[in-house]
Amino acid sequence: MECKVKITVDSNADLGTALLERFSIDDASVTVDVAGKNYLDRLEINSAKMFQLVEETGCYPTTAAPSVGTYMELFEKWTSQGYEVIHFNISSKLSAGHQNALIAAQDYPGVHCVDGRHLSTGYGQLAILAAEMAAQGKTAEEILEYVAGLPERVSTSFILDKLEYMAKGGRCSAVAAFGANLLKLKPCLAIRDGKLEIISKYRGSLKDVLVKYTHDRLQEAGQLDTRRAFITHTVEDPELVELVRREMLAYAPFEEIIVNDAGPGITAHCGQNCLGIMFIKAAE
Repeated sequence: MECKVKITVDSNADLGTALLERFSIDDASVTVDVAGKNYLDRLEINSAKMFQLVEETGCYPTTAAPSVGTYMELFEKWTSQGYEVIHFNISSKLSAGHQNALIAAQDYPGVHCVDGRHLSTGYGQLAILAAEMAAQGKTAEEILEYVAGLPERVSTSFILDKLEYMAKGGRCSAVAAFGANLLKLKPCLAIRDGKLEIISKYRGSLKDVLVKYTHDRLQEAGQLDTRRAFITHTVEDPELVELVRREMLAYAPFEEIIVNDAGPGITAHCGQNCLGIMFIKAAE
């Protein structure tokens, strides 16, 4: 009997249209509000447009998780075609999205909701691995068993150039943002136990900081799963992004490094010139 499994995510996974199509993944859009007007992440707004609207209106963005109704529509779409669904959400400690998905799934037998325990392509890459297994004909149970232990091996971190967006979103105090900007500090935030923590602070030009950050994160990780890694960012200078990519390849023989634009659901909180590297540590 054919195993039909569909992998879905919320748009905070930062899997843009090309990646969704490449791996046959579907998504539910986060809502981004700028100056009182709502936009659907990826479908109606990207980060560039969001930054433009912020500049024009002077209003910083806010975000809302997909509603229970949105998830019901997504799950109905695929279960009605005979699929089991494995849905990945941003960490439940960062958003109500996972709880909303669980509520929606109660009406759809065969829908499995996974707390990704990370943000952005930190858990987006888990969905990709699951989608690759689904394409190979693996059952939902086999996929769920495989991905269950992966979040603890995922490294999700990023460098902030400035803290205005984080402060406006309530994720750090305005005083802390002022101090960091005044001292030209660039904090490194990482996911620890599903929550965001500042794990280090760098001082210097963005170029120098990104090189040091990349070395630090890879070295700290130890042995790496070199099948795939991500650079997800809002950096304006493509040469800086390419520099990070080269540094990653010089450190480890990654088979693929996907350079990816961060979507507005994430960048509403981190702002411009933010860059993160996401990868999976090798199994012990």
